[in-house]
Amino acid sequence: MELTPSTNIAFRMKRMHGCDLATGARYVEVLFSEAIRLGVEIWFNAKATDLITGKGNEVLGVKYKRGRSYGNLLAQKGVILCTGGFAGDVNRVDRDIPKFAGLPTFASPSSRGEGLDMATRIGAATHLLDYMGAYAYGFPLDEETRRGLIFRGHVMNLYGSITLNKAGKRFINDDQNSTKVAQFLASRHERTVYQLATEAQLSDFMKN
Repeated sequence: MELTPSTNIAFRMKRMHGCDLATGARYVEVLFSEAIRLGVEIWFNAKATDLITGKGNEVLGVKYKRGRSYGNLLAQKGVILCTGGFAGDVNRVDRDIPKFAGLPTFASPSSRGEGLDMATRIGAATHLLDYMGAYAYGFPLDEETRRGLIFRGHVMNLYGSITLNKAGKRFINDDQNSTKVAQFLASRHERTVYQLATEAQLSDFMKN
């Protein structure tokens, strides 16, 4: 798979990498076929529930649930935790990212920080949990669960729209990325942002 660094106005460096077919499924296809070629055993409908430890909390393996059965899986060289996201749990967001407490989330409902829990239960330290991607532009879908959707307002500004606060005033450079707009709002304890665009600007944005 060919990976090409590409620009994105959310970042000052070319940290986005597009693949040859530009689809997320392409990554899965390549990684899955290579894992099978290497003889990696892949379990579906399975989840790690806890770490198995020995002396000094040395990690020896994982406890797991697979379908309706439970078991232990001992590691030969170590255990890699590849999960740590928690933005799907709004209670954790409120606790660990207080400056954005109460806001909607668009993260997967399954992103609940289980990997962090397994690690911290045996004494692991956490660092920079409040460093996260915040999107100023979006709207809630469900007030109770705080589920919401992103709107790429900072991209629409490239087509001529402008960003306004709840007083209807421009308050930031319209070239700023979404995270900087969100941080600016949070620093002033504001929660509402608007996009003002002409019909033609909105049409161009939606087409592209």
